[in-house]
Amino acid sequence: MPNNKVFSFFYFIIIVALGLMAGCNSNEKPVDEFIIHGKLKNTLGEKIVLQQLKIDSLKPIDSVNIDDNGEFIFKHKPQGISFYLLKVSDDNFITLLADKGEKIEITGDLRQLANEYNVTGSDGSTLLCEFNTHTRENYRKTDSLYKVQTLYQDSANYVAIKKNIDSVFETVFADQQQYNQKFIQKNRTSLSSLIALYQVFGRQKVLNERDHFSIFKLLDSTLFMIYPQNDYVLELHTRVKGIELAQKEKLQNLALLDSGRAAPDIKMKNIGGFPQNLSTLKGRYTLVLFWAASSQPSIKSLDSYKWIYKKYRDKGFQVYAVSFDKDRRTWEYGVRENHLSWINVSDLLGWNSPVVKDYSIDTIPHAILIDRDGRILKRGIGSDMLAGWLNKIYKF
Repeated sequence: MPNNKVFSFFYFIIIVALGLMAGCNSNEKPVDEFIIHGKLKNTLGEKIVLQQLKIDSLKPIDSVNIDDNGEFIFKHKPQGISFYLLKVSDDNFITLLADKGEKIEITGDLRQLANEYNVTGSDGSTLLCEFNTHTRENYRKTDSLYKVQTLYQDSANYVAIKKNIDSVFETVFADQQQYNQKFIQKNRTSLSSLIALYQVFGRQKVLNERDHFSIFKLLDSTLFMIYPQNDYVLELHTRVKGIELAQKEKLQNLALLDSGRAAPDIKMKNIGGFPQNLSTLKGRYTLVLFWAASSQPSIKSLDSYKWIYKKYRDKGFQVYAVSFDKDRRTWEYGVRENHLSWINVSDLLGWNSPVVKDYSIDTIPHAILIDRDGRILKRGIGSDMLAGWLNKIYKF
């Protein structure tokens, strides 16, 4: 799997991409270089900078002063196609995907270049512009949601308001997910699709390896044939191969989780901060529930498990809920607001927790029923099936 340093580059790429917004809209072309010519309005001779986005750093390429006519020009001989940052300031920039032989024309307003620019002469840069036009509209919607949340954060109805806000955000997020997948499928031969693949939206990855691996694999298989030596593509290729290896390991681990096998012990602290190992519950039928307060599917599943727990707890049934939250306040809020009176534990490592591998978890909520001896009865058990099992277990 890729190291954090490499992944941080792609997270940075996404942050940079927020500067790519608005409209997207001869000349003899250079052979071994690309030319960027810009004509901007509202200029006062400012300096504009060109930087290359490397895998783990920003490489300065050149800087020029915009002339009295609002024009500037860059010429650069690249080794190959790459991402570049065209920056007026730290909060006013656009990202380009430039290659040899391109003559790129940029127009816009210097004062808000990130919000108002047009680009021609570069297919990759044009695609980035189109992608971010859609993304920016969704960001406008989420910005409005954030303002409403801030406005009513001290309101007595905050909880209800927050639920409505979360619901609207889910709709916007789902739209972004669908758009990104369609964008990648349509433009799978373009490096611009890497932006859509690794995009972070509202602090969440729009596409992730667990739920959208087919998209990762599709883009890897296409780009690797076209750009086998490109650093960005090699990183994706390494990532995909790592995931495939992990999937093979998962199949091996799943064999250790068959019915009748001993459930791997879980050693975590409960919500009060005290050690609460799973092995201490031997002698009781226990549901190990993997969930997260930050996961809406998890939250929606809680009510069905809660009534089962209430019905059978006096007979000795217990729920051992393992949270994949990384933020303690989010976890505590979820436990409190949903009135979860069973055992709640977490190591606050999220998907980096060792239990993910031990129990081969790839989605939540996920539940496993274990018997009094700590052996697995049923893996991936839903609430309806759980009710049937417990009815048979406790009817005698």
